[in-house]
Amino acid sequence: MLMLLFSSSSTSVGLTSFAASSLLIGFSGLRTDRFATDNLLGHVTDWRQSLRSYVDARFRSDAADKIFDVVAHNYDRWYDKTGRFVAETRDDHEVKGEPESQTSREIADELLADCRIAAPTIRMAKFHSACERRRRRHSGVTYLYYFNDSDVAFDLLTYVFGAPLCPGIDPFHSGPYSDADRQITIDVVKRWANFIHSGQVSV
Repeated sequence: MLMLLFSSSSTSVGLTSFAASSLLIGFSGLRTDRFATDNLLGHVTDWRQSLRSYVDARFRSDAADKIFDVVAHNYDRWYDKTGRFVAETRDDHEVKGEPESQTSREIADELLADCRIAAPTIRMAKFHSACERRRRRHSGVTYLYYFNDSDVAFDLLTYVFGAPLCPGIDPFHSGPYSDADRQITIDVVKRWANFIHSGQVSV
């Protein structure tokens, strides 16, 4: 998650200052395996079982079953199913030659990324937007972005600091970068610089 806060006033404090400031916040398509340790995901052999344990511990018993069903439905790899019911394919199911345990770790990886990064980021953006609506006058603007990963770099900072325009900048990936990467870099740098200068992302 990357967040920038622009304020045109240095006199307001606390929640008032937060509501009056413009907010640029978002997350990228960063894969969780870049920061999650093997201790978190290495032992996962059945993502449904891990999700079931989490839901049972977090939600009321009368709601846990429905919450589990909805979440599991959204994360299951339906495009890889053969038409048989999930329970009938769990023992022998393979995805592109990968064992079920590997697939479970990948799905658990997606769940962890959404839980630890995406959901808190969106929640913060919604909170700032609600403060903005309540304040009405002299309020900031909320900008929420999602930066999808490229074939080279999974970190937005690679583009913010212009690495594709000058390969070899430490500690970023040395490339090779495509013309599309360089164009994305120009767009990202312009938008971030404009936000820092004026609180707006338009170029």
